[in-house]
Amino acid sequence: MKERYFVVAALLLVALSAAACSTKNTLLPLDASTTTAMDQNTMDQNTMDQGTMDQGTMDQGTMDHEDMVVEENSHDHDHGEMVDVSGVANPPEVSVTATPDGTGGATLDIATSNFTLVPANPPSDHQPGEGHLHIYVDGVSIAMVHETTVHLGDLSDGHHNIRVTVSTNDHRDYTLGETVIAASTEVMTTGGTAAQEADHTLALEVMDGMVMGGIQRLAVSVGEVVAITATSDTDDSLHIHAYDLTLELKAGQPSTLFVEASIPGVFEGELHHAGFQVLSLEVS
Repeated sequence: MKERYFVVAALLLVALSAAACSTKNTLLPLDASTTTAMDQNTMDQNTMDQGTMDQGTMDQGTMDHEDMVVEENSHDHDHGEMVDVSGVANPPEVSVTATPDGTGGATLDIATSNFTLVPANPPSDHQPGEGHLHIYVDGVSIAMVHETTVHLGDLSDGHHNIRVTVSTNDHRDYTLGETVIAASTEVMTTGGTAAQEADHTLALEVMDGMVMGGIQRLAVSVGEVVAITATSDTDDSLHIHAYDLTLELKAGQPSTLFVEASIPGVFEGELHHAGFQVLSLEVS
């Protein structure tokens, strides 16, 4: 009887041992599978992170590219507002005359050649040989037109400088080298508002490439009006920085530009073609 119990106990021990081994063998693949799944999840996460990083990098690249395009466009706008047609066989030409109407206005008769006038609005892409005209009165831009007969009203009594430039569809100047293709004339109007009175006057004369008496300097207060009269022995244009005012100068003919000192600071005036400073305006 004891031997039978011994055999049964031995069999139970063998069975328990086998079960333990079976459990051990079963757990190993489970651990491996779990580890593999974890590794796979980690890899997937890494892949996602990498993908996210790559996508982020791609997005960043796209953003930088867009910013670069904006910067390029800004650069063109700031420093490339011209289309040089000096290499064209027949570049655009323009001329203008002004006839006062006796009621504070003047009629401009403009002639163009080698140029097709199209409406300024809506703006369109540049097409060689076409565009519109920009009109300036006493250095201030007042209109963009595609007509050749234009009436100007509400001018103050007195002399006015009229300037017409030839512009591309996208509002850049046509130039011959660095010289804007433009025409200018003077007109004396009557019958309108009282002539503008200046709080200060500044006269300058340029001869043989020099400012007579040196650079002219004037200090004024904000809100005051300055009348700048310039005479040059060569055709040129006087440009007042920051105010973006331009006065066309015809050789030997005095021209006057009225500047309302609305911006504080120190501003230079220079001759565009000659390329040197002729005045300094300090506004405080």
